[in-house]
Amino acid sequence: MPPIAIPGGFVPNCFISGQSLPMSESPIFAKLYDLLRWLLPATTKYSREYRFSLALPTQENAFSLQKHLVAAAKLHNSRDRAVHLQQADIELTLLRYKVRLARTATTTRTTGTTMSGSGLPNLSLKGLPEM
Repeated sequence: MPPIAIPGGFVPNCFISGQSLPMSESPIFAKLYDLLRWLLPATTKYSREYRFSLALPTQENAFSLQKHLVAAAKLHNSRDRAVHLQQADIELTLLRYKVRLARTATTTRTTGTTMSGSGLPNLSLKGLPEM
């Protein structure tokens, strides 16, 4: 499936034979689109117990990552671009932690028993690129 087109968007400093790549053809935006297509349906399957504590913050991190990457691509000031890329890196790190937590979640109840994967979907990262 081709990546979603972003009208008028070009990624500066991303050159192939001397031309800037449009955002729709940049590998980072294509991979991010694939990640969002996988992540949103997966997080809607979380149980009620994890819906607001894990699913919603995971979605917010993913959209914040997208926002910072688009902002960095649109800005021409290298200092401002660096700030957005640092924020995108932070959001990606937080997103990794939350996806890992969702995949291997263990919840200790007040009874002291540990339940592996309680109420969480089996999140398969198969087919997604390495983060």
